[in-house]
Formats: sequence, structure tokens, C-alpha cells
Amino acid sequence: MNQQQVFSALTFFGELQKEDIGWVLSNAFEQQLIQGELIVKAGERPGAMYVVLHGLMEVKLPGSHQEVTLLGPGECFSEVSFIDGQMASADVRARENTMLLVLPAEVLRQHLDTDERAKSTFYKAFAVTLATRLRKANALVQSLQSKSADTEICSDSESRIYQMINALQEGFFHADQEAIKSDNGVKQLTALKLREGFSNFVTELNQLIGDKSTLNLSQRAHIGARVQQAMLPYLTLSELGDRMYAKPRGYAGDYLTIDQIYKNSPAGSGRLGELLDQCFLDQSAGKAVQNRRGLMVEEITATLKERNGELTRVTSLACGPAAELFDVYANMNDPDQLQCTCVDIDFEALAHISARTTPRLKNCLKLTNANLVYLALGRSELNLAPQDIIYSIGLIDYFNDKFVVNLLNFIHGKLKKGGRVILGNFHPANETRALMDYVLDWKLIHRTEEDMHRLFLESAFNSKCEQIRFEQTGINLFAIGRKA
Repeated sequence: MNQQQVFSALTFFGELQKEDIGWVLSNAFEQQLIQGELIVKAGERPGAMYVVLHGLMEVKLPGSHQEVTLLGPGECFSEVSFIDGQMASADVRARENTMLLVLPAEVLRQHLDTDERAKSTFYKAFAVTLATRLRKANALVQSLQSKSADTEICSDSESRIYQMINALQEGFFHADQEAIKSDNGVKQLTALKLREGFSNFVTELNQLIGDKSTLNLSQRAHIGARVQQAMLPYLTLSELGDRMYAKPRGYAGDYLTIDQIYKNSPAGSGRLGELLDQCFLDQSAGKAVQNRRGLMVEEITATLKERNGELTRVTSLACGPAAELFDVYANMNDPDQLQCTCVDIDFEALAHISARTTPRLKNCLKLTNANLVYLALGRSELNLAPQDIIYSIGLIDYFNDKFVVNLLNFIHGKLKKGGRVILGNFHPANETRALMDYVLDWKLIHRTEEDMHRLFLESAFNSKCEQIRFEQTGINLFAIGRKA
């Protein structure tokens, strides 16, 4: 289970204290289900509470072929039966291969019977969860009741989107025909027009179903699903697009995805694969990822100059390919002046770094396999000398505010006096967001400057960010703080 899946599960317990979450992690276990496997049967009392870590569960009334709802990562079930002691009213089975976090009901009941504080906190969490579920149901009813006005808006938006999709499809069809007839593949002018058309489509998609859309969430999701279906045949021809969509490491922004974006070398399948890959690389989110590498090089290099030859210690959390560190070392006469610790939960990411590590850098890079959720919650320890910089450029936008504050507290404890923290996050100005959310299923939490100041104030830093930087596109912000 990767760190994103762990904390997604625990967002169900958003009202719980740190010690409560630690208790859950100590007493729950993971259970793998294969597609079609039944975990809760209507008319029987569930023996546990469940949270979906990865995959999809379907809920059906007994004797019905119609789904009541689908449950994805971070969503829980059987908590109502735990509260009222009644039998389950519906069957719950795996729609696809799924990983669950299982908290035995009797273990939880005994804990709450002996700890009044925990009992109060857990039942508040139950109430918040059920209230959220009720609000969603009410929103759906209201959406159906106001269908006439909304349908007209939705219909107009769909019509415009489908016109653009049809234009793209026609363009790619003619490009494919051109490639068949020519040994040189798609002509440069044709490719440029299609890249421009694809970028215009992404921008308009964001305007119509992005976070500033006038449509409600269900309408956006409906249009987004239709767009995803239409784009899927093209998506899978692109090497980068296919990887982001398929998520072979469990999430879209894994180390190889980021490495492919850094390399900016389009590849794919068939006659159109390379062109389609370039279309994805052209998007502003990809440019922002490329730019953030250079921004971190600037920040680390500035600290090295400040240290003026003294040993500088830097830690990268959720390091991925750590390309920025290799860039810094490439410009150093004496790499031993910089000691770096690369922390990632993915062994393959660390192996990727190890394969790039030359004998010159062997004693400069320390590779550490660790779960950052457990570190932030105090469930495991990371032995570090006081650090000059601790940073992460692609982590916190996967996680909620509570985790970010816990992470900041952890970082604060590992920095030397005057040491800096640098955290990257996608900004709401991201015009690629609708493409990421609805087509690639790459959903991130976008945060403003005010959001980052607030999180730093709530943490052990107890002050606003010292500085907030943006890379050139203005889509990735970097919140910088200093330990007093």
C-alpha cells in the first residue's frame, strides 16, 4: 500500500486526533479482493468497518441488478451497521480487484467502550461522514428537480465539447492517412496544427467543466466521462498519456511519469503515437513539472553559496527520479560538500536513482525507503542530522490539509535552526486541470498562496511562508518557510 492510499483511507477519519489515527493503523489490516468477490451480504451483520484503499466496490440491493452506488478510494462502508447494530441492507462486492483497510468491529467497539475521549471523537467522525453523504444525496435530488434549466446549459456545453472532439478526431484521421502515404510520417505543418488544436481543446474543456464552471458537479462528471471515452483510443497511443491513465505504480505522477516529462522526448504506438505524446507534453501542467526541476536547482544552489564550502545537508521527500539533485551535482567541483537524502516509498524510484549514481556521487546520496504518512504521524522514525533544506516538489497536492500540517511539523523537527522547507503544489490557475481530473483520472488538491500561508501558520513553523515562488507557467507554486 503506498502512502497516498494510506492517507486517502484515513481521510474518512478526518475528525480524529493523531493518536486515533495511529490506533487505527495498529489495529486494522489490509485485505485484497478479486473482481466479483462479495465482502458484505445483505441480511447479515458485517464483522468490520471497511475503507477502500485502491479499486472500486459496488453496492446493490438484494435481488437487484442495479447499482445503488459505487465506492472508490477513501470511501468507507458498514459504519452504519456498526453504529445501529443492524444487519446490512445491501450487498457490497468488488467491481474490480480492490484493496480494503479492514477494522474489526469488535476491536473498535472494545476500544470505544474503554476510552471515552476516543468514543466521542470517533462518533463525531461518523456523524461528519454521514452528513457529507446526506448532502451529496440532497444535491443529487436538487439537481434532478432543477433539470430543465440545467439540461439546457449542460446540452450547450456538451455540444461545444463534442464539436471540438469531432474536429480533433477528423484531424488525427487525416494525419494518419497522411502518414500512411508518406515515408516521412505526418507533415510538420499538420502536426503543428493538431498540437495547437489539442491545446485549445484542453483550455476550453477546463473552462466548461473545470472548477470555475457554471455546471454542477454531476453534470461536469457526466461530460468528463463522455470526453474520457471519446479520448481513450488516442490516449493509449501516447506513451505518457497511457502511463498517466493506467497508473502502473498506483498513481499518475510516479517516478517514471515524471522522468518522461523531464526528458520531453515524445514516444508512443503506431503512426500517431509520437504526435499524441507531444500533445500531452505541450500542456501547461507538463511544462510546469519540467520547470519546477530548475527552480529547485536554483534554491539548492543558493543555499550552497550561502554555506560557502561548508557541508550542506538536503532531504528530498517523495523524491521520485530526483533529477534536480543530479543537475546540482553536475555543476559542483566538490560534490562531497552536498549530502542528500532521498526518501520514497517506491523501491523502484530508489533503484532508478541508484542506477544513475556514479562512483563520484556514491558517498553523497543516501537512499531511504520510508512511508511519509507514517513519518508524519510519528508511526516510524527517520534518522537525519539537522538539515539545511527539506523539500518535496510533487507530494502534498495528493493529500488533505491535515496531512500537510503533520508533514510540516515533522519537517520542522528535522531542520537545523535557519533551515528551510520548500513544498511544491499545483495552483488553481492550472488550465490543464479538467484534462487531469476527468480524462487522466489524475485528481490533485490545488492550493492558493493563502492556503499555503494558512497551513504554515497552523504548523510548528507558526508563521506565514517566508516566500512563495512560482515556476514560469505560474501553475506550480513553491511555499518556502524557515525554522526560527
